[in-house]
This record gives sequence, C-alpha cells and structure tokens, in this order.
Amino acid sequence: MNEKPHNRTPGTLEQVDSWLDTARQLGYKVRYDHFGGTGGGVCEFGGQKWVFMDVALSAIEQLELLEEAIPEDPLYGTLNRQQKSKAA
Repeated sequence: MNEKPHNRTPGTLEQVDSWLDTARQLGYKVRYDHFGGTGGGVCEFGGQKWVFMDVALSAIEQLELLEEAIPEDPLYGTLNRQQKSKAA
C-alpha cells in the first residue's frame, strides 16, 4: 500500500481558534453572544480589549471578522516578529 502523507490545511474552525488564540495573546478577552447576525467585532472599553463573537454568524464570517480586525491591533506586528524569531 502506497499512502501519501497528508498535507492537511487547517479547517475554518481551527483558523478561528488560532485567531482567537492570537487575540488572547494580544490581551483581548473574548465574549460569545447572540447579536442577531450583526457581526460583533473588537473594541476597547474600561481599559480592556474585547473580541465580541456573534454566534449567529457562520464560521467563515467569524473568520473574516477576525482576519480583518486582529491585524489592526498595534501590537500585532510585534507578536508576529516574536513568534517568527522563536521558530528560527
């Protein structure tokens, strides 16, 4: 039997989890709630950064929200450089 190695790419839910892990590393707290499909997003209030995840959105929509919002954080570039230097 000649089996090929699996070059598996992460699924949508795994990508959402990865972005949420990144958000937490950047100091965000994550809140899941039903916002009626309005989207959720990121904000800061009371000295705390928040990611609001609308459970009415599909995983793809949640992923798109995170892919747009998290890289806007001023510390995001620093986090990526730190992770890359550890991997080298």
